[in-house]
Amino acid sequence: MSVAGGPSFFSVDQGLLSSVTVGQETAPFSAVSVLPSSTQASELVVGGNVGVDVKYMFTEMLGGGVFVRWAGASVDLPTTGGVQSIDVGGVQSGVGLRIAF
Repeated sequence: MSVAGGPSFFSVDQGLLSSVTVGQETAPFSAVSVLPSSTQASELVVGGNVGVDVKYMFTEMLGGGVFVRWAGASVDLPTTGGVQSIDVGGVQSGVGLRIAF
């Protein structure tokens, strides 16, 4: 069994809604036009990670294992109305073959 933890670096590139223009058509006013506009926001942020890896060796060189790890951070992206906070990362898990050489 091994346990790991440390910093994680996240690069976030997100499209954000910047404004919405609503207009009415001329008579008989049966249609409304909605025109959204968006901007791109990018940030580089440092978060953290922690994980566990459990392995069992069938032979001296061949085995199997499972892992679970979490990595995450919170990113504050500037918008026209202020700041949009987005949580990034999450839980990962997997099963795999372990080969020792």
